[in-house]
Amino acid sequence: MAWLIVPLTDHFGGEGTRCGDKSDGPLTSALLVFGLGMLGGATGITSAHAAMHRSGWLDRAVAEVFMTTVSFPWWCVERVYGHHCRVATLEGGATSRLSERLYAFLSCAPESGLRSAWVIERTRLRWRKLAWCHPSSHIGRQTLTQCGT
Repeated sequence: MAWLIVPLTDHFGGEGTRCGDKSDGPLTSALLVFGLGMLGGATGITSAHAAMHRSGWLDRAVAEVFMTTVSFPWWCVERVYGHHCRVATLEGGATSRLSERLYAFLSCAPESGLRSAWVIERTRLRWRKLAWCHPSSHIGRQTLTQCGT
C-alpha cells in the first residue's frame, strides 16, 4: 500500500504526481482512502498491540497514539488489564459466547470493552487516590487526546 502514499514517477523519469491531486479521478481517491485505512487500521492496530505489551513507557505511548488514530485508545487499558485476565470467561468482553454470531459479537464488543476499561482505570485511580483527569490516568489522557483531535 506504500505505493499510494509516496510520489509516483513515470518510468521515463519525468515529473512525479501525488495521489489525491485534483486531476486524479475518484478511483484514485478511493484507493488512497482504502490504503490509508488499511495502513492505519491493520498495521497500526497490530503494531499497537505488540507495543502495549512492552514495559517501556515509550512503547506504551506509541501504542496509545496508534490506537487514538483509529478511535480505540481505551483498548490499551482493556486489552492488557482486562482481557488477558478474563479471557474465555463470561466477564471477558472481548470473548464471544458459545455459538454467538460474528455481527452480534461485534455490535457489543466495543461498548463492553470501553465500559471494562473505564472500570479498570477508575479502580486503579481510586487505589492511588488520583482524579480521572490526572496525567497518569490512561482514560483521562486518551479522552483529552480524542477531544483535541
